[in-house]
Amino acid sequence: MGIVKFKAGDVIHDVGDSISTMEIVTKGSIKVTDCNEGNFVIKAGSIIGIGEEIAKCYKFRYVAQTEGSYYSYNYSSLADVERVLDANEKILPILARTAIDAVLLSANVVTKQYERVSTEYTQLMDNLKEYPKICKQLGQEPRDFTDLGKIAALAKEVNANSWQYDFIYALARHKEELNDSFFSLDPKLAKGVILMADELLIKFSHEMEDLNLYNEALVRHALSFRQEFVLLRSRFEESKRNEAEDIENAPAIKNALDTILHYSGLDAEIAGRFKANVNNYKEIENKFESSDHIRKLRKDIGRDYLDLYKAVLLNSLITDMPVEARMFLYFGFVDEDLAGEDNTKTLYKFAKLWEADEKGKYLTAYDWLVKVYNGEVPPSRNDFDLDFEGDLKEKKRSGDIDEKEYNRLLTSNEAKLDFEIRNMFASGNRVTYGRVTTYIPIFDKANIIKPLDLAYVDVATITKAINKVRETDYSVFYRERVYANADLGITKFFVDQEIIPYVILMPNLGSRGFLWQDIEGRKRDTPGRMLISIFHMVDLEDTVLKLCGEFRWELCKTVQGVYWNNVQDPSLTSEYCDYLQFYKKNSSLSSDHKEKVRTALKKHNNNYREVFIADYLSYMKYERNGSLRLNKVARGIIANYCTFSKEIRTGLMSNPQYAESMKRFAIAHKDKVSQVDNLIRKLDSKGLEIPTEVYEQRDYLNF
Repeated sequence: MGIVKFKAGDVIHDVGDSISTMEIVTKGSIKVTDCNEGNFVIKAGSIIGIGEEIAKCYKFRYVAQTEGSYYSYNYSSLADVERVLDANEKILPILARTAIDAVLLSANVVTKQYERVSTEYTQLMDNLKEYPKICKQLGQEPRDFTDLGKIAALAKEVNANSWQYDFIYALARHKEELNDSFFSLDPKLAKGVILMADELLIKFSHEMEDLNLYNEALVRHALSFRQEFVLLRSRFEESKRNEAEDIENAPAIKNALDTILHYSGLDAEIAGRFKANVNNYKEIENKFESSDHIRKLRKDIGRDYLDLYKAVLLNSLITDMPVEARMFLYFGFVDEDLAGEDNTKTLYKFAKLWEADEKGKYLTAYDWLVKVYNGEVPPSRNDFDLDFEGDLKEKKRSGDIDEKEYNRLLTSNEAKLDFEIRNMFASGNRVTYGRVTTYIPIFDKANIIKPLDLAYVDVATITKAINKVRETDYSVFYRERVYANADLGITKFFVDQEIIPYVILMPNLGSRGFLWQDIEGRKRDTPGRMLISIFHMVDLEDTVLKLCGEFRWELCKTVQGVYWNNVQDPSLTSEYCDYLQFYKKNSSLSSDHKEKVRTALKKHNNNYREVFIADYLSYMKYERNGSLRLNKVARGIIANYCTFSKEIRTGLMSNPQYAESMKRFAIAHKDKVSQVDNLIRKLDSKGLEIPTEVYEQRDYLNF
């Protein structure tokens, strides 16, 4: 059929395509995927599809890894193979060597799978013997699983014989010598090796199919027993850990992944796939490499992780939760080897000692999702800024769901939970992790760059970090609203109400904070939602301060609406936008200050919000101590809208750089205090009860 050129990414053959051609790669490399052991690459001098059966369908996917070419031939019988080989007599030694490589790889795959399945069978039989003992120790009557004892042990060498394996390994060991002193004797020797390799590859393929069928049957028949046994063993081991004198010396956690998967009750196919992917991930030496195979593995783990998380969470609402499941929900922990022995002990301790926030503002992702499921809080908006109801309306409009399904989902707690997991939880976990290209949702010791006890964010830690900001920027979480009381003759009185945001601790080892939303839905008197890694690998106080700066900006935009950048309606965002947009013409700025503004805009890609946040950090960290970092204009705007607390203002009173902003604040503040005092005197003179809101506003103004 002739020479065919291909580009990187081209699919040469896909799984299920009919086999009608045979190709010899002349240039470039092609990746073969969808085999049980992942991917391998074939290069120039290889035959595409060797080991695939004539007149059937491809079992593997062949995708071009680089630009290259191959020579294509018609392929409908063994005679076609011989004809192709005879036509390429000069390169038969090369083809033979690559054929040996292919059959060796296949032999190794079959051997590993046999060992894996044999281990599964042996483990099952051992567990079956241990089961009655554990039941007795827990005071539980054992169930009848005697039929499992009838499962036959795995037979080896169903299709290929042991001598054939030995022969292949010998060929591989002496591949170079064969080329120099064997294939050179007669081209037919190389041809014979290629044809023999083709036959063996087909045998190995059949053997792999038999192994997979046996394993599927084993898993299916043993599923009920394994689920009960694993959870019973987890209970038994937890009882021994509870008997330990202290948490530090508790017996080690073992087989955590099996416990989590069996507890979840997740679909067997998804559970098996997740376990296989986690085990494959564990074997990778460099967890940060960016090959296609690793990227796909991370993506597959991330996809099934969401299903597993939801299943474990739902089960936790109706049954007692083993500590392994709690560690998974809180920290993303799935495997003691992947986490490391010492880290596993630390996670166990944190899970056992976790204390919830009494006010319910600072909580784990798990506790947050439970609140969503129970209807205590509405689901968060998604990446397209649609809330749960808005997303359903969009799906109904596009025809994805009908009116009946829309009404059902609208009141479904599980649908709300699923929406939150697929949107806020999935995206928030990735963003707070901090390194999007290497994101993995499961706990991996390779991501630890700071001791866990120092990185751990519990309720006390996040409370301290939030309060430190509130002690400096005292009004950061206050919202102005109108208070009215017709009985007291109060028609319009402005009060400031503090609304602390939710801080949701995401189950990852991360380095970023993220403001998911500044209010709930359209109601301005509702708390925002901030996301932070539960193991925070950078300075937590800096992250929280940055989040508060972002919150300041976004809340102002929400309150101002379409006028958020219109300086005729003065606000934090409109004045800062005006300052950054026209800084070149601002006579209050020196040429040096203008150059610094230009540099800041360039650094932050002309994003006014990011420039403000950077200035906000400098203002709150350094200028509170009198260490000047900002220019006069920026300082004046931030001082006006993000005023320091009374104690800090008093300390800066003598600093001439703050004289103007302090004077402006004092005038506005005096006017507000006068309004409150006048209202109190008025109500008092009439003998009327003074509302709590009025007293609270006076207390607020004294900050």
